[in-house]
Amino acid sequence: MKPGERFAAGTTVSPEKTRMEIETVLARYGAESFAYATMPGRARIEFVLAGRRIRFEVRLPSRDEKRFTQHPKRSWQRRPEAAAVSAYDAEIRRLWRALLLAIKAKLELTASGITTLETEFMAHIVLPDGRTVGEHALPAIAAAYETGQVRGLLPEAT
Repeated sequence: MKPGERFAAGTTVSPEKTRMEIETVLARYGAESFAYATMPGRARIEFVLAGRRIRFEVRLPSRDEKRFTQHPKRSWQRRPEAAAVSAYDAEIRRLWRALLLAIKAKLELTASGITTLETEFMAHIVLPDGRTVGEHALPAIAAAYETGQVRGLLPEAT
């Protein structure tokens, strides 16, 4: 890759094919179940591996973003609609490929014994309340940096 170039830029692999590939990879590494959903502005993959429910959520861009609607070299000029749709679709394909790469890398790291499943997937592990460790911990981490005081990163068990 060239400096500044994003992974999978220019891929022609459809999001549907990438989701199937993610499912195949997860099964190869022992995932017990797999689900995905798409909603306006986001896509989600969930699976169960080694008794842990894991969720990845990808924020999807809006079709109306300037990076899709404006000409890349002449920012004052709008792209033709077909070119804007093409640029948007290319970004969606790229995001799905990047997610596949991240999941594959994490699975291989854990399978190779370089790290543990809990360590590698920590932010994405779904807790009993339906929120991920990351959703619980990120606000507490931000508060710790703002105040200089470290408090519990996860809610108290009740």
